[in-house]
This record gives sequence, structure tokens and C-alpha cells, in this order.
Amino acid sequence: MASGSAYDLFRAGLALAALIGYAAIFGYGVFEVWAPPPGGVQYSQALLYIATGIGTLVGGVVAVNFGIKQPGTKAASRATFRSTMERLGKFLLGGANLRYALGLIYAGVYFVVGIAAIITWLVHSAEATDLVKNLATTCFAMGLAIITGLLGTPQ
Repeated sequence: MASGSAYDLFRAGLALAALIGYAAIFGYGVFEVWAPPPGGVQYSQALLYIATGIGTLVGGVVAVNFGIKQPGTKAASRATFRSTMERLGKFLLGGANLRYALGLIYAGVYFVVGIAAIITWLVHSAEATDLVKNLATTCFAMGLAIITGLLGTPQ
């Protein structure tokens, strides 16, 4: 399919919507633990489930793209950081020119918000909401999967 096709634009729009939703929901969730509103923080079960699904989707996209080996390379060799970010951007945008930047932004937002959730849970463990705990555990697990993929398996 050609670069800039309706399919590529649709895919990029969905990826951007998921990332914005992820950053908004979880970013605000982390903020509320540090500065709780009067009456405390309350979320519906539906929001918690949808937010966890979005967090897993965004994290899964990042983790899968970190774990894919460069085409034409041996299993033991590893992709460079730049090629990983370009691959992530290509996955999100198809053939568009800003693949590296988009991959970097997508992975950066995922990890910045995820690390903020982990720190928030560690510092405010008694006040941390299920929303923050779910993101912290998901991001931690995805981070372990990425690190394992980067380190590789012994031959």
C-alpha cells in the first residue's frame, strides 16, 4: 500500500488516539495521587478496565517493536536503537518520513508515564490507586520483556 494512503492515515490516527488516551488517563491518574482532589480519588470499574487495556495496547506495541530483529540479520545480532525507533514509527505510520521521531515519541511517552506510575506507587504506596498500580505493574513487566529481548538468549 502506498505511503499516505487512507489505511496509513487511519492506522496513524488510531495509534495517536491510543497514545493521547494513554498519556491523558494515566498522566492525570498519577497527578491525582500526588495532589488528590477533595473527597479523594474515585474511578469507575469501566474506566479502570478501559485504561488498563489502553496501557497494555500501547505497551505491547512498544515491546513488540523492541523485540523484532532486523530483517536479514542473524538471531544473535541486535537492532540499533535508531532502527528500533524507525521500525516502531513505521509500524505506527506506514511509509511516512517521520518514522524515527514518532517511534521515539511513542516509546518515550510510554516509558515516562510508566516510570512516573512506578515511582508514584513506590513513594505513595498507601494512596496509589488501582489505575496507577495497574500501569506500574504493566510497564514494569513490559520493561522486563524489552530488556530480556535486548539482552538476548545465550546461544
